[in-house]
Amino acid sequence: MLNEFDLLDLHRILVVIRANPDAVIHFEVISKILDLMRIPKSNCDANQLRKVLRTIPEIHNFEFYSFWIDDREDSCNVTSELKFGKAYFFLESSLNELRDVIKIGIAEQIVDFADCLHNLPTVILDYNYSIPKFFWKTYVEKYRKKWGFNVINSICLEKFMDSVECNFLHTKTIDSFPMMTLEVNSGMSYGLVSDFGFGSWAFANCIGGRTSETFSGKMFLNNREIHPSRLLEFTCFVYEDCYKQLYVKGEPTIRNCIESALELSGLPYTVEQIKEMFSLTDERFDRHMDFISGEKWLASAAIGFAAGKKIFVYPWLNELYVGRFEIAVELGIVETIKKSGGIVIVPSSQKMLLRRLCDKVVIMDKKHYKKRAKQL
Repeated sequence: MLNEFDLLDLHRILVVIRANPDAVIHFEVISKILDLMRIPKSNCDANQLRKVLRTIPEIHNFEFYSFWIDDREDSCNVTSELKFGKAYFFLESSLNELRDVIKIGIAEQIVDFADCLHNLPTVILDYNYSIPKFFWKTYVEKYRKKWGFNVINSICLEKFMDSVECNFLHTKTIDSFPMMTLEVNSGMSYGLVSDFGFGSWAFANCIGGRTSETFSGKMFLNNREIHPSRLLEFTCFVYEDCYKQLYVKGEPTIRNCIESALELSGLPYTVEQIKEMFSLTDERFDRHMDFISGEKWLASAAIGFAAGKKIFVYPWLNELYVGRFEIAVELGIVETIKKSGGIVIVPSSQKMLLRRLCDKVVIMDKKHYKKRAKQL
């Protein structure tokens, strides 16, 4: 965990990155910070982050990181654990995105991203471990618009191949797919057709940004190359507990989750409007998310929509569960998502049904698996 002194050092690091975007050392520096953030144990050491930086052998070659040499004489009386809901999630995901931008190596984008984030650590400290609304307008919005991340027009996967762990209810599998090239566009729904374990589920997850560390190929968002994990910010995995990414006041009921999602996104809808758009029932609207039965299919999509998500990825659907997607189509929910510029991805074995329900259907190639089976 980071403490208050680490946040101050993080601010200085982001300023350094903004001023020196071409230095290759930044990737490892941000990686070390992310590793430290994921340690659950709190630490009162005022020099915790500086000691981590000293483990990077090459850092002494970069004069602009000279501040790590000296130790502070202060100590933390109270730890500032970053388990404070939305602020923690945003800080960690933003540093992940900054690391991806550094890896791609476009200097102007690195400067803009670091400029966008450099005041975030001090804002978190000044506002009692929360992120005030002005931060989004003042520091974030202009760069999102400049780099095309305010709206998703297209996602292109070029010669992309991966093997991904996929989970749904009591089903868990490692799914993989052969090299694929595909462009998906906003306002469209896509059916990915394969039997269970033949690639459509893994491919759907990759379109949503959920990849392994060993993926191969390139991904482009609005014609700009990105790391796939960048898309996680925009993705709602339907039926999953997306509310756990929100800072929900009180019990995580459908109502409270939608309310928190709207507060995060700033979208001009009311809770009642979202309820009506996604055909949510009065009976379950004020129930805990763990006790809403099959309404979780619609509720999870509603929360994702309220949070401003643009990519809606279903789990692999067999002949029983594909009916859940059919209901969403018949109720006009899929059309609502598409009209807002969203993309809907549905992996399933039900080819004929997907051809009727989706705008475009992609048939996964089985030859790859037949060759692999022969090799085994």
